[in-house]
Amino acid sequence: MLFRYCMAILFIGNSFLFSQSKWEIQNPWPTGTSLWSLWPVDQNKVFFTGVSTLFNTNDGGTSWVFKSAPSEYGGKKIFFLNSLTGWIISSDKIARTSNGGDTWEEVSINIDRTKYYFSDLFFLNGQAGWIVVSSLSSAFQDILNNPGKLYKTEDGGNSWIELPINAKGEFFNIFTKDGRSIFVTGTDSVSKYGYKKCLFSSDDSGSTWQEYLCPDNGDKSARPIFSSIKKGWVGPYQTLDGGKTWLLKSPGENLYFVDSLNAYSFTDTVLYKSTDAGESWNKVFTGEQYFTFTDIRMYDKNVGWICGIRGVIYKTIDGGKNWVKRSRGYTENLYGVDFIDEKNGWSVGSNGTVLHTSDGGKNWASQYGEQNFTLLNVKFVNSADGWAAGYQYVIRTTDGGSTWNKCFYSKGININDIQFINNNLGWIAGNNGLVAKTTDGGFNWTTQTTGKFYPFWSISFADSLNGWIGGLGPSLSTTDGGNTWNENQNIHGISKIRFIDKNYGWATNDDEGGFFRTKDGGKNWESIPIENYLEPLKGMIKDFQFFNADSGWAISYFFPKVAKTFDGGLTWDDYEMLPLNRIESLKFINPNTGWVVGNSGSILFYNNQTSDVKDHTQSNNEPNELLSVYPNPFNNAAKIHFVNPHEQILEIKIYNLLGQEILTYPKLVYKKGAHTLTFNASEYPSGLYFVMI
Repeated sequence: MLFRYCMAILFIGNSFLFSQSKWEIQNPWPTGTSLWSLWPVDQNKVFFTGVSTLFNTNDGGTSWVFKSAPSEYGGKKIFFLNSLTGWIISSDKIARTSNGGDTWEEVSINIDRTKYYFSDLFFLNGQAGWIVVSSLSSAFQDILNNPGKLYKTEDGGNSWIELPINAKGEFFNIFTKDGRSIFVTGTDSVSKYGYKKCLFSSDDSGSTWQEYLCPDNGDKSARPIFSSIKKGWVGPYQTLDGGKTWLLKSPGENLYFVDSLNAYSFTDTVLYKSTDAGESWNKVFTGEQYFTFTDIRMYDKNVGWICGIRGVIYKTIDGGKNWVKRSRGYTENLYGVDFIDEKNGWSVGSNGTVLHTSDGGKNWASQYGEQNFTLLNVKFVNSADGWAAGYQYVIRTTDGGSTWNKCFYSKGININDIQFINNNLGWIAGNNGLVAKTTDGGFNWTTQTTGKFYPFWSISFADSLNGWIGGLGPSLSTTDGGNTWNENQNIHGISKIRFIDKNYGWATNDDEGGFFRTKDGGKNWESIPIENYLEPLKGMIKDFQFFNADSGWAISYFFPKVAKTFDGGLTWDDYEMLPLNRIESLKFINPNTGWVVGNSGSILFYNNQTSDVKDHTQSNNEPNELLSVYPNPFNNAAKIHFVNPHEQILEIKIYNLLGQEILTYPKLVYKKGAHTLTFNASEYPSGLYFVMI
């Protein structure tokens, strides 16, 4: 699946080779992240964008092609004027494409992005467009100091002018049908209506504006849709007098008009359709619970798509009478993951979910499920013996998960962490100062006394004697297997603590902020400056794993970001934002192979076939990835080496830095396995080149 869109970057001259993301989505498919916007370019080619993701299908949803989003935050709106020209907007960037979405070019606009974010954009044609920006801060005084702004371009986004709207508030959405009548939704703190939702309308291309009180349905995303300066909609409300009065006409808060008569409206997971311009509505489809719809688009009267929360995608080919789910996979929130080797792994989550893979995550199967029973952590010591812990229970298996049985119960208590060092000896830690030990694989448990009653969130043992606990209060340690526990005042509020041996350990406080390491078994803890990891992770460290005193990975508490360290956590290399709503846990079997799991069933796999090194350089002489170029840098010629996962028709293209196609190899059937092509660059200037399959 990862191979469907594979790109390498070449330099002719003195430079390095960089490759596209080595992260692959394994579940759900095509994504578990929230999707905010979609656009059908034709009956088969459809683009989707959302949290840290941008992808499309070229075959009506059978397969998916992942793109490099212009912003690491993904996109919140995407639309195309035709099959080639399109736009995408995120909170921090606007980008356009002129080649059907193969490449995207960032559009420059002079605003202070420390104070403003992009809220919406609308293009009438290839030249005329509008952008709405609003204050990043939701504080009332900040909104007054940095009120929303509206910009217009008449040259395709090369230059922008601000249109005057005399309002002191936020701007949400914009719509125009002809470029003369323009409608913007927002708020205005200085209007006669007070700080409420308003509709701003202009009938002279934005030179002058009228302001009307807009029905406050609490939905900032409700887009204005007008057929004339008088007649239109904002969310479920219709006006026939330009906004002076409003009538509640639609059962759903979000509207989409296919034409002057046919329209769709949705709220949460219920879809309605009107065939009389919104005068009457019929419920036509109800989606799955918790998969809230966010956008709907029809290519024509018959073919259309819905996207939503948790990456849900539906398609209709009969005008909305029937909708078929095109997304697939498990979607329960996942909180823990463990692998014993490159093939066998387990992940656990909400509603007692236990997923298992025996092929490295290519396929996942459910092994367990029980409503109102959340599992937070999982631990396996071999292919047969494993345990999972969560709300009130510990469950165990001795056959690799084919059967699971409850082996520990503590009424009303969250069991937050579980550690085993062999198939017999293990510990659990939970709320109310719970610590328990087993010496027979979990059949029997003995509660250990710590004298503390605050929540314990994490427990780690380096061997049968040396262990540590992190929780709401001071951390604890033992040197006798937990018979006695000693308080350590140096660190407290620890949400995760892990040791690789009896000396080297790390701990994080993801609430107040703090990351610590010790080299003497916890007698002394070194506080790592927050600025060392705050920028790479854009937040506090939630979970981490170290392989030795130097090499380790970490995930962010606030954003779906990962980072890697080569010096024991003192500094961190910035890796990209991952396409999932929230990362909960990670597990690596070595520094170059691992998995992360998170909300909505998201499982992502990392596989770097070459070892990461500090400067990210690699050998100039030999190929070593699914797609690679060697030697690199090169002068006159280079070899393009790729590994085809199965027999299929492939087309290889080379682009320059401007996104211009300079060479296309013949479209051929390539058998499964390794292939090598020659790129003769003698006629091309020095610079950066892209190879895309």
